[in-house]
Amino acid sequence: MQRRILNALPVILFALCGVAVSVMIQDIHRQLSADVTFTSFCNINSQINCDVVLMSPYAYLGGITVSLWAILFYVGVVVAALASVRFDKARQREGAARVVFGMSVLGLLFSIYMAVVAFFILGTLCLMCSALYLVSLGLFASAWRLRSATNSAHGGKRTGEGTAGNDKKVLLASLGAGALLIAFGAFGVLGGGSEPLDAEGIRQTKPDIYRWFMERPRVDVPTEGHSRGPVDAAVTLVEFSDFNCPHCAHLDETISQILRGKHPDLRVVFRHFPLSSDCNSAAKSTIHPTACLAAVAAECAGEQDRFWQYEHTLFANQGSFRRSDLVGYARIVGLDVAAFERCLESDEARARVENDAREGARLGVQSTPTIFLNGRRIEGAPKGDVLLDAITLARDEITADAR
Repeated sequence: MQRRILNALPVILFALCGVAVSVMIQDIHRQLSADVTFTSFCNINSQINCDVVLMSPYAYLGGITVSLWAILFYVGVVVAALASVRFDKARQREGAARVVFGMSVLGLLFSIYMAVVAFFILGTLCLMCSALYLVSLGLFASAWRLRSATNSAHGGKRTGEGTAGNDKKVLLASLGAGALLIAFGAFGVLGGGSEPLDAEGIRQTKPDIYRWFMERPRVDVPTEGHSRGPVDAAVTLVEFSDFNCPHCAHLDETISQILRGKHPDLRVVFRHFPLSSDCNSAAKSTIHPTACLAAVAAECAGEQDRFWQYEHTLFANQGSFRRSDLVGYARIVGLDVAAFERCLESDEARARVENDAREGARLGVQSTPTIFLNGRRIEGAPKGDVLLDAITLARDEITADAR
């Protein structure tokens, strides 16, 4: 029994480390989802940034966070490893050890997939994710050793020095592969990747993007409203949005990733433009019947300094904007519910929504989302890389005007 415990112990320890790291990641994900202004301790800069990875679409699998799946996975590994110790029959112990090894292979392959996503698609180094990569490598090596030891102890063909030698080779190969993966990915992110293009580089290599941005009409846009980012930012993005608009939700996520990653110095201003004639005189029809009430609710959250948290919650729960839903979201973000409900009945919050809609119509807004980047009007939800280029070009215009 003691030998069985010693063989399974490394697997159990690596799996418990995986549980601990996954719980920490899930907690960060929870805070990021609840509070759009939250920044985790491992958001160090645009290159070393857990938040970008954890708030990307790749952080979900089947609608459930990958970190929650990881918790369940590592708990399953612990259970299987304990079974390899506790089962009375040798065949059962061997079967449990094979299950542990199979799970470790699955975990290693998924870790490689996530590393490729983080390093080469999102272009960032996630410290917490990297800890799980190392856990997966250690788990794979220790699971191989457990399987070999279980087979050898019960009549397996590979025994003695041959088994120990093979186990050592597997361990060294696994750790070496992991070290190469992390080192190669980190080099690409931190030093080996290409530098972001400046305005001239965009003009030369992406002429379509450059021409598209320069053709956007430029208007004088007031920048008061709910805002995040530095007040004196060189680039201000004013967004006219509707909480029932799927493209608006996508744009909101893109902007949040940009703020957490490449451009934390961007200022973002939110303005309402519900596609409903109930509160928007410019809307020819009511496309989104509950959009006005959702906008009023966001204003009421703003009265308690929770606008951005509530805004993010609304975008995450599109289609569920009954009054009871809105009150429930108020509880989630920590509002004084009684004050929130009184505000929903007031004329002041609704008047602010109606004023935003009139201002949007004056500026030429006809659909959502519509953004103004330093005054240049852009309809629709640009992809992340296109919006990043547009921000670069908008910043260059400010620099050129100052010269």
